[in-house]
Amino acid sequence: MDLRTKKTLSSINNAFIELRSKKPLNKITVKELCDLAMISKPTFYSHYTDIYDLSDKMEEEIIDSILSSTDFLQEPLDNLAGRYRNIFNAFMSQGQLLKIIFSFDRKLEFSYKLERSFREKIFEKFPEYRENTEALLVIDYMVYGSFHTVMLNPELNSDASAETLGRLNELIINSFSKS
Repeated sequence: MDLRTKKTLSSINNAFIELRSKKPLNKITVKELCDLAMISKPTFYSHYTDIYDLSDKMEEEIIDSILSSTDFLQEPLDNLAGRYRNIFNAFMSQGQLLKIIFSFDRKLEFSYKLERSFREKIFEKFPEYRENTEALLVIDYMVYGSFHTVMLNPELNSDASAETLGRLNELIINSFSKS
């Protein structure tokens, strides 16, 4: 990717984040984004089909970047509590950006995309889980249960929350692997 394209995409992303911090996705127009990013509409459309395409790609890139920055599947599935803390902290380090990108009407989209990304990362390492109903249920329970617990209790201490959720998920994984 050449420097000009990188600058254009960066300008689009920055303008999008600024607009998303102020309004829901369905209220953002391509015209206002282009004006703020100081690009033309054809330039925008050469990269994205519409504002929803931009949003989807940014959301997926953010989640993938966070998951890729952790080592949660680099070793056998032991010390899940510690790994979970690393994943939790990686997400918390991007908390402000996540709150902006997944604000308003996109909150649930975060949990869906997180679950899909989590599954794909696990399937890359453990392809046998792809067709394992129990494994799929455990993954879904861990992601959605943890996500909604954190969302419902934002005032909790993040380190204590990460530790507790890690231990709970470790119990779930251990009971799954014994069955």
